[in-house]
This record gives sequence, structure tokens and C-alpha cells, in this order.
Amino acid sequence: MEPRCDRDKFHLREIAQRLAGELWSASEPLRLALTAEDKRQASEAYYRALQRLTNFAAKCIVPQDLLPT
Repeated sequence: MEPRCDRDKFHLREIAQRLAGELWSASEPLRLALTAEDKRQASEAYYRALQRLTNFAAKCIVPQDLLPT
């Protein structure tokens, strides 16, 4: 990941929406996890999604997979 604040506001909004969607999607398995192992895996996925969104919002770091090719 690298800082990419030089993008236009529409592209930045699109990235923010995608990262927020990833976080929302990661919260569902966490809520529905029944076993300790499922809960651990869901927690790790949720943390990764939260970290990606936090890095983007706080430091303007765009994940590599969301950079245009």
C-alpha cells in the first residue's frame, strides 16, 4: 500500500465506499460465528478490513488491489 491522495475526489469516494463495504461484509461472519475457530478467523478478517479502511481514511493509503492498472 502506498499514499495516493493525488486522486480525484470521485475516485477517492469510490475507494472509500468499497473499503466500507468490505468492512460491512466482514462483520456478518463475525456476528454469526458459532465455534471458537470460526470466531477467530472472522475476527482476523474483520480486523484486516478495518485496518485497510483506517489506513485509507487516516493516512490516505490506497491498498494495491484498489489501484488502477
